[in-house]
Amino acid sequence: MRFNVCYSYRSKRFLKKADKVLVKRIIEKIEKLREDPIIHDTKTVE
Repeated sequence: MRFNVCYSYRSKRFLKKADKVLVKRIIEKIEKLREDPIIHDTKTVE
């Protein structure tokens, strides 16, 4: 199941100004979550 991602004006502005390497990493993570929003490689913190 694929979800839609809507970027706010503030987040778009940040992505335009941020370092290109950082933006690439952020977009890749968002796309990964978009494809499968249930994160499987996490640990429970107590």
